[in-house]
Amino acid sequence: MKFSRRTLQKFKYLVILLIASIAVGAVYGNIIHFLNQGSYGLVPSGRGAVRGLIIGALVWPFILFFHDSALFIRLRRAPFMVAFLVNVTFATLLIIVGIIWSHHLIRPEFTLRVWFPGGFLRDCAFALTITSIFYFFTLARRLIGGRVFGNVILGRYHRPVLEERIFLFLDIEGSTSIARKLGDVGTHDLISRFFFDVDQSVHAFGGETHRYIGDEVVITWPVSTPMGNARCVECYFNILDNVNDQADEYRAQFGFVPSFRVGIHGGPVVAGECGDRKQEIVYFGDTVNTAARLQQACRDKDTELLISKELLDLMSLGDTYSVQPLGKLGLRGRDTELDIFTLEIMNNELGIRNKKVL
Repeated sequence: MKFSRRTLQKFKYLVILLIASIAVGAVYGNIIHFLNQGSYGLVPSGRGAVRGLIIGALVWPFILFFHDSALFIRLRRAPFMVAFLVNVTFATLLIIVGIIWSHHLIRPEFTLRVWFPGGFLRDCAFALTITSIFYFFTLARRLIGGRVFGNVILGRYHRPVLEERIFLFLDIEGSTSIARKLGDVGTHDLISRFFFDVDQSVHAFGGETHRYIGDEVVITWPVSTPMGNARCVECYFNILDNVNDQADEYRAQFGFVPSFRVGIHGGPVVAGECGDRKQEIVYFGDTVNTAARLQQACRDKDTELLISKELLDLMSLGDTYSVQPLGKLGLRGRDTELDIFTLEIMNNELGIRNKKVL
């Protein structure tokens, strides 16, 4: 079985969290033993470590794998506090199971009736506090954006940084006619639903949603290896596939299936923090403007996707895609015209049906 890059990353996080659970459990076990007996020892550390491992083995896979699965899509669409409370409730149940299970393995001589009034409630409160804090930061990270959240805390962009990045600009077609048909609230419901579905592909192919601008979303990747740089193209076609999969739901809810146009370009940008009370990471440079211009030029070229030759030269697409030249595009501020291309699927092993939304 071949795991995706994102799944392998989650397994790495799982191992780290399990090690942390063992360490926290060992420290907690020794602290409780000291408070009760006035001494430290390896035995209480070992018991705490086993208990931490068992609880972690139940809670962390739920957070890392099941929470991001299709079963919990509605929960991820819920308001922040609703999602937080539901997640904590699930975690509480898992913690209770883990604590009771570990108690029977470690201290079978103590019956639940003896242990429940003191130790059980105390252990549940401690484990739930740790999990709630983790959940809060996980949901805050999802709300703000994982990379932004981490980089602001670490101060990576406190001063401007020169980076090589890929930008994908995606814009929903016919937003004016959609607004007339659905109204403002209905249009927002459509855009919110559509961008939620888009984010599943962005997440799967290692992208970062930089920002939403009305009916447009900006997605970015760091420039890396030729295969890594092709993730933006894979992401685009995966979005098409996801929309095709849910075409009936879109028609039932909104009366039509949204279509969109995409421009992709890569190159140097300057990244840095902006703002005071509300900070965000902002990218400056010709690369961003070029990607936006490619998206806008899709209408003139009668295509859903435009990508620059400069970025294609950094990719390894293999036999999966057919590259179709569409001439040159003049851009303000550039001395030379930009060679532009569109792509179509040649090899259907990815499970992607075709270039068009059905």
